[in-house]
Amino acid sequence: MTLLAEVVTALVPAALALMVFSHLYKYNYFFKFTEHTLVGIAVGVEMYMAYKSIIASGVQPMLKGQYIMVPALILGFMVFAIFFKRSKYLASWPLVIVVSVGLGLSASGAIYGQIITQITATFLPLTTPDLWKDVQNLIIVLGTVTTLLYFTFTIPHTGPLKRVTRLGRYFIMIALGATFGGVVTTFTTPVITPVIWMTETPGIYLSAVVVLIILVDIIRSRALRAREQE
Repeated sequence: MTLLAEVVTALVPAALALMVFSHLYKYNYFFKFTEHTLVGIAVGVEMYMAYKSIIASGVQPMLKGQYIMVPALILGFMVFAIFFKRSKYLASWPLVIVVSVGLGLSASGAIYGQIITQITATFLPLTTPDLWKDVQNLIIVLGTVTTLLYFTFTIPHTGPLKRVTRLGRYFIMIALGATFGGVVTTFTTPVITPVIWMTETPGIYLSAVVVLIILVDIIRSRALRAREQE
């Protein structure tokens, strides 16, 4: 790769990142350009992936003799009837099937993954050859029991129960804090790479130019306000 190609390859991501972050100053045409570009690319990629999926999982198996795919393809093409006023009602059939099947799968998955699995995961042995494993299991069992007791509102939390439920509240606070930290980390990680693009050479030069433009725009805006007030 030539030096010019390397510079361009480094400048394009930095320029796009700066255009996106320019929205922090104010909504502008540069951000609008990147917004439309991202949406257009995403739509194009999704359409291409959908086309490949239809060909690979529907058309090709049908051509090989798996005619069970014919009803699925017909239902898929019925979705396009929504663009025509007279045949719009046909699109409701595949949509109802997709929604009902998706709801059933998500409900069964949620019940198994978030309820049954969570319940069975708390039935842990407290006597194993590994002492550290015993401590971990004890913390899990203790946290589960005390948290459930914290949400017991049929009797007042007084006496020994108050101490137990207070421990459950501490477990809840720790869990929520860890969850919040994980969410923040998840959303912060994608920002690190664009920041690196903007602070390394040659992106740092673009960043300096953008900062200079913003400063000039701030000065110009203040001057216009001063003239209007006069």
